[in-house]
Formats: sequence, C-alpha cells, structure tokens
Amino acid sequence: MTTEQVIEDIMKSLPTELIDCQRRQVRRLIERNESILSKSEYDIGRTPLVEYHIDTGSHRPNRHPLPQHPFKHLEIIDGQVDEMERHGIIEPKASPSASNVVLVRKEDGSLSFCVGYRRLNATTYKDSYPLPLIDNCLNALAGASWFSTLDLRSSYYNKGKEKERK
Repeated sequence: MTTEQVIEDIMKSLPTELIDCQRRQVRRLIERNESILSKSEYDIGRTPLVEYHIDTGSHRPNRHPLPQHPFKHLEIIDGQVDEMERHGIIEPKASPSASNVVLVRKEDGSLSFCVGYRRLNATTYKDSYPLPLIDNCLNALAGASWFSTLDLRSSYYNKGKEKERK
C-alpha cells in the first residue's frame, strides 16, 4: 500500500462532522508525520527508546517440545516465518529457550500466527502497575474536544534488547 493510499484510508475514517478546514489540518498533520504510518502488515517499525529484560529469577530456561500441527497449518506457519524473516522481524537463533507457534482462529475465520508464552509468563517476575482511578482519567480530559487513539501494528514483535535471565 502506498503512503497516499494509507493517508486516504485515514481521511475516509475521520468523523463526518469535521468541516473542510479541519480535514485539511488533519491531512497536513498526517502528511508531516507520514514516516510513522504503517504501510503494510510487515511494516512494523522499530524504536531504540525502550529496552526490557525478562526477569525469570532462578528458573531454568523454558523449552517446549514441538507440537504436532495439522499438515494444512504447516504451510501457513512456514509462510509466516519466511515473511517475518524476510522483513527483519525475526532471525535464526540458537537458544536454550523456545516457545511454540500457536495458530488462533480470528472472528473472520482466518488464522492468526501467535507464540505461546504461557510457560514463560508463568516463570517471570510480575511487575505491579496499578491502574489509575477512572475519575482522575476523565477529569484530565475535561475541556478536551479532540481525542485520538494510537494503535501499534503487531506491537508484540517490537523488542528492544530482549534478554532472558538464565
């Protein structure tokens, strides 16, 4: 998809109550920041601003035995792995840790490529991030008339320098 197509899709999704002047302002804002727009499924971007460490304490590395996938799913898995490698999302690696691929059926019937991290998650140290009070969040929006959401494409692929303590 070209940048212009992406911008046009965004413009079409704007609220209908915006007047022409507001639409032009939005278009200029989007065009000034077009470098941050995802233009395809594998255009996920990278950031050097965040690094994280997976703290597994004294637990040994998790290594799962390979599951037996249906033959019809193997082509999908191989295709996804090839595409992610071609786009630099993943790379071949040898590690004492390994988690399995899981194909999850989406609402539209298609399959979503996921990695099963349940065992790893069970051994990681749980950080505590208390949720703010909803009243405080709503009060912070008082007087605002424009709202937006930010959606990261495939944000689970985005990693800084991922480390798992051995």
